[in-house]
Amino acid sequence: MDEHNRSKAKVGLALGSGGVRGMAHFGVIRALRKHGIEIACVSGSSSGSVIGAALAADKLDEAEDFFRHINWWRVFRLFFEINWPKHGILTGRHVKKQLRRILGDVRFEDLKIPFTAVAIDMMNGQEVDIRTGDLVDGTFASLAIPGLFKPVPRDGRWIADGGLNNPLPINACRDMGADFVIAVDVNLGQKLDRHQPPDKMPSLWTIFTQTCRIVENNWTDRIIRYAPPDILLQPDLHDIFMLRLRHVTRAILRGKIATERMISGLSPEVKERLGVKA
Repeated sequence: MDEHNRSKAKVGLALGSGGVRGMAHFGVIRALRKHGIEIACVSGSSSGSVIGAALAADKLDEAEDFFRHINWWRVFRLFFEINWPKHGILTGRHVKKQLRRILGDVRFEDLKIPFTAVAIDMMNGQEVDIRTGDLVDGTFASLAIPGLFKPVPRDGRWIADGGLNNPLPINACRDMGADFVIAVDVNLGQKLDRHQPPDKMPSLWTIFTQTCRIVENNWTDRIIRYAPPDILLQPDLHDIFMLRLRHVTRAILRGKIATERMISGLSPEVKERLGVKA
């Protein structure tokens, strides 16, 4: 092995949660690939887990095409179910079918790039790192928002959305052996407040989505302060909301722009370590 290969970093990519803002991850990955930065392992939480799974399974084009063309009719078809809401409004069966169309029938163990989908044990709050079994089942568990989707049974546990306790899974990349982690946060860098308070009581949905953001922001802040990545990317997504479907393309572009700026500002030593193309 030559000196260049010995010094080249094993790069882990941690993709954070954030709904439509998470579509910025596509732009980040495209820019990293353009500049020759190879991803050795990837972790994802919630929406980040979907894109992480697509990258690991070599299905990035299929996933990006789906999200670029998503609309409310397609969302209605994914979420419409006749279900008695004892444990959650939705079972998620249509969402899982769509994930399988994109990702195929593949197991974590067979992926081209090692991948961890992060979820939470709903009974004790512990993090659950999923690295084995069916890829669709694990990815869905990572994005199963409690109350909206039923918790997912796994190994005697009931698990759900990883964004509740680890919205930026840097630790999962370290556990997979990464010695250089690039983390993409699509939440903490965005202001929660508007320029002026709303003139009426927020809707139930607004309260729900803001609650998710506050929880995710608080956890992300702790993660970054106590276990920071080597590079933290925070694309400018201030005007993109969790379910603003028409902003998918805008979010992808913002991710690309942020990554291009990051790469251009790297020192020659770090560029060499990451294998950045001249």
